[in-house]
Amino acid sequence: MTPKIDEWTDAVRTLSRVARRYPQTAYCALTRSIQTEWTYLQRVVPGSGPAFKPIEDAIQKDFLPALFGGPPPARELTSLPVNLAGLGIPDPVTNADKHFSTSVSMTEEVATSFTTGTELDAIGFGLLSKNLLRNLKKDHRLSLLTRLESLQTQADPQEERRLKRNRLTGCWLTTAPSTDFDTALSALEFRDALRLRFGLTPLGLPQMCDGCPNSRFTVGHALQCKRGGLVRARHEEVAREWSHLCAQALTPSAVADEPTIPQVNDVNSPGPALRGDVSARGFWNRGTTAVFDIRVTDTDAHSHRNRDPLSILRRQEKEKKDKYNDACIQAHQHFTPLVYSVDGLEGSEAKAARKRLASRLAAKWNRQYSQVCEVVRSRLSFTLIRATNRCLRGSRVPLRKNQSLDWLQRSGMRLYMGLC
Repeated sequence: MTPKIDEWTDAVRTLSRVARRYPQTAYCALTRSIQTEWTYLQRVVPGSGPAFKPIEDAIQKDFLPALFGGPPPARELTSLPVNLAGLGIPDPVTNADKHFSTSVSMTEEVATSFTTGTELDAIGFGLLSKNLLRNLKKDHRLSLLTRLESLQTQADPQEERRLKRNRLTGCWLTTAPSTDFDTALSALEFRDALRLRFGLTPLGLPQMCDGCPNSRFTVGHALQCKRGGLVRARHEEVAREWSHLCAQALTPSAVADEPTIPQVNDVNSPGPALRGDVSARGFWNRGTTAVFDIRVTDTDAHSHRNRDPLSILRRQEKEKKDKYNDACIQAHQHFTPLVYSVDGLEGSEAKAARKRLASRLAAKWNRQYSQVCEVVRSRLSFTLIRATNRCLRGSRVPLRKNQSLDWLQRSGMRLYMGLC
C-alpha cells in the first residue's frame, strides 16, 4: 500500500497549494474524489489504519490551514459530516477499521456461499444486506452524534448555539462548484463563509467602519450596519433570487416584484397600501396570489444571543404576519413570510415555501423531488453567502453629490456633440 498512500499524500499536498487561490475547488476534489479512493482501499485491507498516518498529517498540517487561510478549528470538529456541523473530512486513520468491518458484514453471505459451495439466495441476500446497511448507518450516526454532543457540552453557550445552527446550514459545502449553474464562489466568499461557520473571524477586515465615524468594524457591526445600503442590498438579492425561482416554477407573467396589498379599513376611506417583496399567482392554490415578504437577520446579534435561533425566526415570522396577513386575507391572497438567518437557516414558513416551490419545479422539469429540493435550497444558500460577503467586504462610503450635468435639458449632450 505504501506507493499508493504516498501518491495520495502528494495529491493532498498539491490540493493544499490549489486551496490558497481556489479553496472551494480543492475542497470538492478532496471530499468527492481522492477521499473516496482511499476509502475503497480501507474496505478491502484489514488493519490499514496506521498506514494512512502520512495522509492525516498532510490534511492537518497543509490542507486545512490552506483552506481556512490560517490555523483551522479542532480536527475532531472538521472530521464530522457537514450535517453534523462539521466539514466532512474524516480522519483516515481512525475510520479504516470501521470501513473494513462494514465491508466484511455486508459480504459475509457471499463469502460463505463461495467457501461452502452453497447456492446464494440473491433476493434474500439483497433484503438482508439492505437491512444490515441501514442498521450500520444508524449505529455510525449515533456514534457521530455522541461525539458532537461531547463537543457541545465542552463548548461555551455561544459555541453551542453555533454548532446547533450549523447542522442546518451546510448545503453550500456539499454542492459542487460550477460556473454554469452559479454555484462557484470566489476564494474570498468561500473562505469568509467557512470561517464564519466555524466561529473564526474573516481575514483582512478593516479596523474601523468606513461609513460610521469612530465605530469599530466587527462581524456583528458589518452584518447590521445600514450605512451604504449593503443591508438593503442583501435583502434585495434574496428577493430577486426567490422571484427568479418562482418564475421558473410558474411563468414570468405570474410573478411580480413589490406587489401592492390593498389595506381596506373602510369602504369609503381605504387605508394606506402595503407592499410585499414578491408575489406569485397560483403558487399555493390555482387562481390565487401568494405574497412573500423577506427578512434576513443576524441570529448572533447582541439582542438575540440568549435565544434559540429558530425561536428568533419564529418571532420574526409572527411580526410579518401581524403586519401583512389581515390585509392579504381581505384581498383574498395568501401571505408567506420568508425569514432567513445570514448563514442560511430557514424559518418554518420559508421551509414550507421552498418545498412547495421544489415540488412545482420537479413536476415541470420531470425530475426527482429530492434532487430539485436540494437545488432550490443550495441556490438560496449561495445567494445568502454572497450577500453576506458583500456586507463584510463592501464599501459604506456614501456617494458624493457633486454638481452633475443636466442630461434631461441636453446641456450634457452638447459637450459630447460639440454643440456648446
